[in-house]
Amino acid sequence: MPGRRYIFKANAIAAAARVHAIDSTRGLHHTIPALAVAALPTIGGKSEGKANNFCFQVKEPRKLSILSVQHAHSFIDGSLDSKGVAHTVTHSEVDGWSFLEKVRAERIVAHLESAHGQNESAPLIRPRKNIIEGLDLGGYQLKVVLDERLFGRCDSRKALADEFAKSDDLQTKYAWRFNADGKAKAIPTNAQGYYVCTLVKSIKWVGPANPDVTIDGYVLRWAGFGTIYIGEVLVGEGYRRISMIRVDLDAPPPPPKTGVKAMMLTADDGLDGGSGSGPDVGSNGGGT
Repeated sequence: MPGRRYIFKANAIAAAARVHAIDSTRGLHHTIPALAVAALPTIGGKSEGKANNFCFQVKEPRKLSILSVQHAHSFIDGSLDSKGVAHTVTHSEVDGWSFLEKVRAERIVAHLESAHGQNESAPLIRPRKNIIEGLDLGGYQLKVVLDERLFGRCDSRKALADEFAKSDDLQTKYAWRFNADGKAKAIPTNAQGYYVCTLVKSIKWVGPANPDVTIDGYVLRWAGFGTIYIGEVLVGEGYRRISMIRVDLDAPPPPPKTGVKAMMLTADDGLDGGSGSGPDVGSNGGGT
């Protein structure tokens, strides 16, 4: 029988994008390789990725920068202390992030820390010092306020579930932070069984509001462009993932059905517009 060992698991990605439609043009295949990627070996140790002055431009259907960053850096550190506790630090940050020249942020940081004791069934995972600054939608600025305290205090899935179950404020006033309907006594799960939550406490315009954007909790709905998710957290048993910014593009309407060719839409015709993302970190500590 092999000896008992700890298996580290964590990864970090600073930015990525795929775009299938620009303006009214469908069927595009612009896939930008993930930037500043770090992935922790099962034995632990260190992993790091960097990218500087990156810009992915296209010329068709018009000259456009799909994804650009001034500086991106991800790192992960996994180690065992003298008591056999496994510690994992997962970090990714971006300065000067821009997607399709419409969604911009001056600085974004995603950070998770986990600790897994020898006799614990799952790691305790806490967010720490996550940041999103200088968010700009089409020239209109937003101020994002994050609140990590709940997720830091409730560092396991069970602790978070117990806190929600006993808190009237979480069930009503802050139900939107858990994608709950204001009546639920338990945190709802998605199809994969995860809690889908957010670090966001508030999002407000700084100056005039973009007339095409509606703020819905931590979700920004931009008519004719797409949906932007801020500070989203997936919580599973012994697993957490933070996506600091994710953009799901609307697909343009299909072309007029004025001929056989126009009617022959396939999976390659860009039935979704694509997506873009900023810092994204995940950790489930590991297992033995």
